[in-house]
Amino acid sequence: MIKTCIQILLLCSILHSAVCVQQQSPGPNALWPIIYAGSGNSGLNLLSFEQIDGKIERRMYEYDLLPPAQNVYRYNSTTPEFIDAHFHAALSRTSNCRPSYDKWDCGELCETYLPDGEVIRSFSTFPMGITGSVVLSHQKETIFVLLRGASSMRNKMMANHPFIEGAKVEEGFLAGEQDIYDIVSTALYDQLILTPDYKVDITGHSFGAGVGSLLMADLNYHNHLANSTNLSGHFLGKSRVGTYEYAAYIGENNINVRRYVQEGDGFVHVPHILDGYVHEGDEYWLENNITQELGMH
Repeated sequence: MIKTCIQILLLCSILHSAVCVQQQSPGPNALWPIIYAGSGNSGLNLLSFEQIDGKIERRMYEYDLLPPAQNVYRYNSTTPEFIDAHFHAALSRTSNCRPSYDKWDCGELCETYLPDGEVIRSFSTFPMGITGSVVLSHQKETIFVLLRGASSMRNKMMANHPFIEGAKVEEGFLAGEQDIYDIVSTALYDQLILTPDYKVDITGHSFGAGVGSLLMADLNYHNHLANSTNLSGHFLGKSRVGTYEYAAYIGENNINVRRYVQEGDGFVHVPHILDGYVHEGDEYWLENNITQELGMH
């Protein structure tokens, strides 16, 4: 991947895609996100195999599969982009530190980054264990949906997306999103009736980031009060969620997705792109030496 000696760099995802398995030339749509190039054959020039404790493990060399970024932007700690990453890293941490989920009571973290936060809906589903909260901030004129990262529901099985034609997504993420959609959508609808000019910000880490991505697509499609005009997502350590068709839907509908990627984090490189998965949204790379400052552990 791209090496950098700066603090944050953005790999702009508004790129002309490279060829996918079915195509032999770049696609014409500039909104298409990053897509891998390949003939569909897993040649040894793309993969290596390591034997670990008697097992064979496939090792990906994505440098050969991903096209270079068409545009690269560099940011330092004084820029709005860095401050935004810092803020959302802190919000993500609150979903794991609060003693209770129906109060904004995580101490200094809550008081520093969102002092007027008010939990208007919390949830922890059973048996799937999808946990999070809907938090209102009048100061920021934003309704935040915070999704916890921990879950055992990830798997590599693909399922057809319910309304995006031709798209397949990771089954565990889809099940998690469907488990909370009615809860979150109802809370957002009720609050947006009261504060129609407020923005909606979905933030999650790891598993919560994958669920959050699918939640954004669902809200954009079904909830007319939360759509690309007021909806954004900030995801940390997010793995790949779906196929090219899913990523294209996010781009073509102008759904604002920011993915923060820690340098060296292997989780963001799974499932493998040779298994059909690609990333959606704009990608921000974070150097390892600033992840403590951002609060990413």
